[in-house]
Amino acid sequence: MTPIDTILRCGFRHTGRITGRRVRFVFKAAELSSDVRRTALHLVHDRKGGSFRATISLKERTLVFETSDIRDIAALGIAFRNWLEAPHIVARDPFRSMRTPSGPVPLPFHGADGNWATRFDAEGVEHILNPVEHWGAYYETHRDRWLGGLLGAPLRALATDYLAAAGFEPKNPHERFAPDYRLESRPLQDSLDARNIFSPSPINFRLRESTSPDGAVTYEVTAHAPFDGGWSTMPWHLGFRSSDVRDILAMVVAVENWWFEREGPRRLPDERLGIDPGTAGDIINFFGKPGNRRVWNGREVGDCIDLHQPHDAWGHVYVAWRDRWAEMVLSSGEPVPCGTFSSRKRLHCPVFESGFTRVVCAEVGVCIYDGGEEQPVALVRTTGYPDLLPIGRRILEERLQAMPLEARVGAAIEVAALQAIESMQIGPTPALGA
Repeated sequence: MTPIDTILRCGFRHTGRITGRRVRFVFKAAELSSDVRRTALHLVHDRKGGSFRATISLKERTLVFETSDIRDIAALGIAFRNWLEAPHIVARDPFRSMRTPSGPVPLPFHGADGNWATRFDAEGVEHILNPVEHWGAYYETHRDRWLGGLLGAPLRALATDYLAAAGFEPKNPHERFAPDYRLESRPLQDSLDARNIFSPSPINFRLRESTSPDGAVTYEVTAHAPFDGGWSTMPWHLGFRSSDVRDILAMVVAVENWWFEREGPRRLPDERLGIDPGTAGDIINFFGKPGNRRVWNGREVGDCIDLHQPHDAWGHVYVAWRDRWAEMVLSSGEPVPCGTFSSRKRLHCPVFESGFTRVVCAEVGVCIYDGGEEQPVALVRTTGYPDLLPIGRRILEERLQAMPLEARVGAAIEVAALQAIESMQIGPTPALGA
């Protein structure tokens, strides 16, 4: 991912102004309410020197922050958003705050007085201090964690392996103008008495792969309706483009979930759903419009809806779910069934089978597999994931109960996680910014 791609993932948008080697951006994080856009955060990126100069324009002063580390820009962006939004919105998503022994700190760029920590240079310019000067390793861990959450874990296999695991079949060499890959999906409940509830015709996915002169690969996928008029919220078909094959897998499951829900709310397997931080709400479609996820979030072009990037609306929440879903599809070895009644129900959490290393500690948080309510969770480390993963008691107990007796003997990680939760002493919740 290029520096400019990373800047865009951090919530900035092009202003259209390019001066020599300098590119200008403005902070326009998705779903940030217009009534809190009281100030402006602008960024100038020197493409040759690799430096960044951010400017926050207040009513009576202008603050400047300079760095050559893009992780600082990611951390400044989320601190700026935390500053604009109400504290209860920040508290819903602990991932947005810096972790310290005294509690979460949503505004590491601020001082003890609650204002931006700054100093004036000889010309009278007010500079924001780099938080590493005050917070040290706590801030360094926070900026790594936040940027890693926005960018996602590295791919664990070749893109073709992900596509094959999801059920995509490569083009027949005799079909000259055919798409590079095809997938026919029938998102039916895996119950014998429910196989004919939905359309007998499949959803057809067509995938094309292109490579730019600099070697960057882009995937373009379309989803075609099973029959005329079947997609009440789209003209004829959906289109989506991404440079990450895991986004393609996420788009496929979003379409399947949407089709599965078209007859009305039905319970989908938890593994197919994301979690809205701080709530008990499931997200069945990251590609839908926030607030009305049954309506596709995109731009109509002719007879197609060109879907927007889900990163823009959901950020690290989408990326974490996308990476977990792709990992599960890859480890399954065959297309993952849609229904809750499958004869081969998976009783494992993919992170436990993919490089799980150790339990670090326990704290109050939101379990990534168990709704959005705060609870005691064990923080576990895995290889390939940028952050510690919070795992709750219910998931651990159900996992142990589902294991054969002989397998429980080797379940050291699960036992350690439960012990960490049980030994945790929950004290008063620290105030934001403490």
